Amino acid sequence: MVTTCERFGSQNVSFSPDAKSIASGGDRVSVWNFDINELVKRGCDVAHDYLKNNPKAESDRHICDDIYK
Repeated sequence: MVTTCERFGSQNVSFSPDAKSIASGGDRVSVWNFDINELVKRGCDVAHDYLKNNPKAESDRHICDDIYK
């Protein structure tokens, strides 16, 4: 169940009970995932090649090692 918490401009903004999703509705409906664990995994997926191959990232190379365990 999604609860409408406030009105934002011409769109309704609603938060899921677990606070991991936000939905807005107006001319169209949009849903965003705000599960912090999922967002960190996605960020590490994007940064993987940079962390692995960029010599400037050597000190941060292992920053995502514990994310996938």
